[in-house]
Amino acid sequence: MSNKPRSQRRDGPVEVWIDASWNQETKCAGCAAVITRDDKLVEVLTHKIDFRLTSNSSHAELWGAAYALEYMPPESVRRLYTDSTYVRSRIAEIRHNIVPEYYVPDELRQRLKAALEKHPDIDIEWKKRHKGKIPIADNFAKAAAIGNQQKIASWSKAYRVGLAMAPAYTSQKNELILS
Repeated sequence: MSNKPRSQRRDGPVEVWIDASWNQETKCAGCAAVITRDDKLVEVLTHKIDFRLTSNSSHAELWGAAYALEYMPPESVRRLYTDSTYVRSRIAEIRHNIVPEYYVPDELRQRLKAALEKHPDIDIEWKKRHKGKIPIADNFAKAAAIGNQQKIASWSKAYRVGLAMAPAYTSQKNELILS
């Protein structure tokens, strides 16, 4: 038996479902990436993001995509799903070296570009809200936005999935901090 997390093993196509949520009380966003293999949940990545300059949860969702793609082995992710047309459009622009129509912080754009290059054959698909695994990602993102680790652990156990955290990130421009 391998010691690697189930999402890191090479036995079947991987799909990633991302979502983000903004919490007005905490002035934080949470992002989550639900990783599936053969339509079975295998792992969830979550982050709490403290926005210092903006309250844009779409950027939190882009960070979720970047972290999930960085986390996975190269060329392992077949498809990434989002319920945001904004996120889908920004990913397409970044992937094809088109200057984004709307502002995306430089550090986020660079990280996402590098992560996308690790998965050159990935398809980015829009899914209607509350379809597929988006509601699961939404639940984890909402809990991450308020920093509720107990709820995240409880849902992880209920869904029988592993939890992973990407390394903490601090912007040099103090635009956002992940914890």
